[in-house]
Amino acid sequence: MQVFDVNLISNGAASVPGYEQRLRLGYSKNKGVYQLQVNATGEWEGLTIRAIWHLPDGTSTTTLAMDGCVAVPAVVTALSGNGCITFEGATEGKTVTSADLRYTVGANSGVDGGTLPEPDTPAWEQLVGTVAESAAQAEEAADRADKAAAAAEGALTAVEGTASKALTDITHTGTAQTQAVTRAGEQAVKEVDAAAQAGVGSVGQAQQTATQAVQTAATAAIQRVEQTGSTQVQAVTAAGAGQVKKIEDAAAEKLEGITQLAGQAEDSATKAEQAAQRAEDAATAASTIIDDTAITSARTWSSLHILETLCPPIQATGNPVVCHPVAGYPLNVTVDFAPIQEGEGDPSPENIRPIKARESVDVTRCGANLLNITPFAPIERNGIKFEYVASGGIRITGTADKLTDSPVWPLALPPGMYKMSTYENLSHQIVVTRGGKKVYLSANRPVEILRGDAVKYYYFLVNKGKPVATTIFPSLSISTVPLETAPYTGQTATLTLPTPCYGGKLDAVTGEGQETWAVLELTGGERYILREKFSLIEISLVLPQKVPTHKVVCSHWAGQKAANATALYAENQNINVGITTCGYSTAEELKEYVAAQYAAGTPVQIAYKVAPPPPIAAPGGKPIPALAGTNTLLTDGDSLTVTGRADPTHEIQQLRAAVVALGGTI
Repeated sequence: MQVFDVNLISNGAASVPGYEQRLRLGYSKNKGVYQLQVNATGEWEGLTIRAIWHLPDGTSTTTLAMDGCVAVPAVVTALSGNGCITFEGATEGKTVTSADLRYTVGANSGVDGGTLPEPDTPAWEQLVGTVAESAAQAEEAADRADKAAAAAEGALTAVEGTASKALTDITHTGTAQTQAVTRAGEQAVKEVDAAAQAGVGSVGQAQQTATQAVQTAATAAIQRVEQTGSTQVQAVTAAGAGQVKKIEDAAAEKLEGITQLAGQAEDSATKAEQAAQRAEDAATAASTIIDDTAITSARTWSSLHILETLCPPIQATGNPVVCHPVAGYPLNVTVDFAPIQEGEGDPSPENIRPIKARESVDVTRCGANLLNITPFAPIERNGIKFEYVASGGIRITGTADKLTDSPVWPLALPPGMYKMSTYENLSHQIVVTRGGKKVYLSANRPVEILRGDAVKYYYFLVNKGKPVATTIFPSLSISTVPLETAPYTGQTATLTLPTPCYGGKLDAVTGEGQETWAVLELTGGERYILREKFSLIEISLVLPQKVPTHKVVCSHWAGQKAANATALYAENQNINVGITTCGYSTAEELKEYVAAQYAAGTPVQIAYKVAPPPPIAAPGGKPIPALAGTNTLLTDGDSLTVTGRADPTHEIQQLRAAVVALGGTI
């Protein structure tokens, strides 16, 4: 049996060891060979887990994880090709699903004419069997506990009866012997008295002597009787003590047996309770798995199935992306990022624009309000007091003796048009770095963030001389979205790249993705050719892999493929740089220029797309649940692609508004 480790973690990822992130299940028609060891962590802990197998032919089958193990069904390895597995964990009131985990079954010529094995038992039937088995175990354990308790009670009764009888026997024996001694003593005294009377009557002269003798004999007789009685009493006592010891020993032995039986009864009762709990848990888990394959009165549709049946899909690309999904529904978000060039304008030897790698990519989801007013300590400036108010408000009081700045709040915005809420006697400002200079953009009217702007922070100004006593809730939104005074409700996922990366695509939830761009730095040691026919000098570079597009980005020359101009393009496994307008008459001159740039620390850089793109994994991804109402998604990358399910209420409102705008009535 070959066992594959599958790790389920809180962010929804399902991963296996190795860079490939794929299960290889041998060749078709294998059966009973493979097993998955499912390691559940985080949100997955304590859930009943099942694996849904999506086969290459479009069908699916389900298996249940028993004690963390999932047997690979025969129907899965019966078909060659590529499929995937989706894991679902469920308990009462909670369901967690995973990303797809890919698997491959190799092809062969077959052994039985292509007959497929019978499908394996569905997961819900496995759960029902588990429930029945656990219930039977619980019933059996409870029965054993009852029998053990009855046996313990019977043994205790027997011991009590034996002890009572023995003590009664000892009491009877001791009493009889004591009574016999007493009677013997009384008889001896009577005999002594009779003898004394006879002696007195027959021997008158020897009365004194006889009396003394009788008295002496009587005393001796009494002493003997007392000694005999004492001896017999001691014997009776010893015999009784011995019998009592035997009874105590027997009782102790019986009690030890009773204690063991009672312990066994307690263990059986505990096992019965545990089995009953397992049966209850399994029954609860079984009740949470709903079969949505058919409409029937015998089963209820899951809320997820209803939602995905009735709510239209969302798919939008841009930066930012605005959508109105079903609240709580998980959004799937991918982010694309391309090489970053410093500076502005077309690159040239006179306008060098270095290409920078990224170390991380941010993805933010918030509501309509993009401005996060974070708490701050009270501040007094120029006669004005600024105080934080819960839920993102600012209390402003006093009279400014000159134009007065508020505290500042960091801000990150992609290029686009934005608008802010306005307040009397206040002037909003957004500060950016543009062309290497700090620029102050007035946000009392729509404001535009340009490509290349580095957005720094937001603040506002209080005008001089006018008393102020007001509380404001500043709000910033995309120009096409209505302003909302609701508090900021954002979350940001920072995807940390494993190595500096010039361009790629990442899943913002799982962190998995691809590196789609690479960069070459020229040293002057490349191949330089003078193409007299075309009146250009060409730098020819051989790449380690083919490129999927002609497009490249260069730090020193603009990239284009055109006659009689600087030509910079990639093709197959070559990058060709043709120079016609930079004043170099020989290949050697161009080579010297490139070498000098490299030595000066400003090397000629060329970024190009790679094929196939290698996989990468960037930690920091997290689930992105949709908010109620407007959802805004932004990134410091280049673009986002968002998928989810639209709120039908919003869709209906939009349709109503469109009909009314066209002159219709509803």
